[in-house]
Amino acid sequence: MANYDLYGFLSSDISEAKNLLEDALHIKFEDHESTYQAGGYFRNGSSANEHFILKRNLDPYDAEPAEMSFPKHPILFYVNDTSRSEDLQRRVVQKSGSFVLLRHECL
Repeated sequence: MANYDLYGFLSSDISEAKNLLEDALHIKFEDHESTYQAGGYFRNGSSANEHFILKRNLDPYDAEPAEMSFPKHPILFYVNDTSRSEDLQRRVVQKSGSFVLLRHECL
């Protein structure tokens, strides 16, 4: 079963968020650039499997939040297509302390 989680980060410092997540999850993000993702963002993994996206909460077309339900969170962390949602949630929230689970979907 695939789970999709969204976390919010209250600081606008995407580098700080990246460092916290890399430490908590023992991963390395790769820098990416995309107009669709509102410029620079970070990614780990392949879209064919579990993967993570760290980006600004900004819609590039209208300068509104990309996630309109969560405008107070300038940085978003997406956990996509994972079977280990609970483990990742524990590690992200407990070890980083600065992220909040905003949405959990099980598909």
